Amino acid sequence: WTSGRKCNFPGCDRADLQPAIVAGWFWSGSDVRLGSKDGAVTGAWSKTGGAKEPQPDNREFKVEGKHDEACVAVLNNFYADGVVWHDIACYHKKGFVCEDSDKLMDFARQTSPEHAPRI
Repeated sequence: WTSGRKCNFPGCDRADLQPAIVAGWFWSGSDVRLGSKDGAVTGAWSKTGGAKEPQPDNREFKVEGKHDEACVAVLNNFYADGVVWHDIACYHKKGFVCEDSDKLMDFARQTSPEHAPRI
């Protein structure tokens, strides 16, 4: 996992977040939004996936009618596409990428000082 997330919860109906598949992606650890250009979200997204469509595609929701693909995963050549981003449903268990920031580190130190990283 990364902290990449699609805004699909209460409050995400704002005009600037629509359509969410393009304009609703952000890094939850830092509250930084992913950009968009020419009607597509920017970033290291795969050009393919399970439905052979460019990512993000929300395939699982389209196929099953449930499980919005609202999380970003870094997959390692899973679709013979290199190490790239895919949108996946958040219940899937994947490895994670650790994102740190001063805000996150301060939170860790305050909530779990016994486990907080020592610098």
